[in-house]
Amino acid sequence: MTDLLDHGTLRLSRGAVGGAVSVWGASLVGLDVGGHHLVEPVAGAARPPLAAGATLVPWPNRVEGATWTNGGVVERLEVSEPATGHALHGLLSGVRWDVARQSATAVSLTSGIRHAPGYPFDLDVEVAYSLTPAGVEVRCTTTNVAPSGRAPVAIGAHPYLRCGETPVEDLVVTIDAGAALALDGDGIPRGAFGTAGTPHDLRDGVVVRDAVPHACLTGLATRGGRARHVLADATGRRTVLWADEVFGYVQLYVTDLMPGRPAAIAIEPMTAPPDALRSGHGLRWIAAGESWTVRWGIEDEERVPAG
Repeated sequence: MTDLLDHGTLRLSRGAVGGAVSVWGASLVGLDVGGHHLVEPVAGAARPPLAAGATLVPWPNRVEGATWTNGGVVERLEVSEPATGHALHGLLSGVRWDVARQSATAVSLTSGIRHAPGYPFDLDVEVAYSLTPAGVEVRCTTTNVAPSGRAPVAIGAHPYLRCGETPVEDLVVTIDAGAALALDGDGIPRGAFGTAGTPHDLRDGVVVRDAVPHACLTGLATRGGRARHVLADATGRRTVLWADEVFGYVQLYVTDLMPGRPAAIAIEPMTAPPDALRSGHGLRWIAAGESWTVRWGIEDEERVPAG
């Protein structure tokens, strides 16, 4: 069975694969294969730092000025990024979720929104983590439980990736994206541009220390209905974050603020860009009684020997 510790961490195990999920934000706070870390192991923290591994719903990233217009009515969200006055990371990334089901290899957590300030809609959300032979698969299901009307929803996740013990700044990040958003100093989109010939072009891989520290990429290449984002070490071993093609955006965030680490990198799959409630881009309007499920995951890929 999973182990619920005092600080709200559930530990999972499947063969050589180990995982840890926090009830705070339904966050992925540990994942390793035989001790080879795929995400930053922050399971010992009372609450995950820097939104590590958090589920971002009903919007990822930011809402400018914590206000948006809903059918002609100005809605005012709670400010959660005081330095900018924006609303950050949705409504559930900092709350304690309920454990709905659990086993040795999987856990499902649930939470809900009931006419929150600035978001007058009713949602139930379930996040299911299931270990696989090489990592984890995550399913996020959002249901509009209101008796009528549609609710605007976008989904994201905030995992900080690792590839074993190699310093993050020495790893190579590859994201097959043909376009990027032009972000202002507060991370709000002000336009878009092609990545070719720019520092935002990560299609051939860039060492993390040389990567743009804040970027939102789109125009993602997919195979088999999935996008793949890769963090690799010098041996060619790779941590792969995959996501359903509905995750049309990915936020890259490189920081030196992770406790105990000189550098950390978040690769955040998102179904909509920053400021989606205001722009409408990427929003899914869920009808009353309707559910919407999206999937993403992380896997370890060892180097394939040359033939």
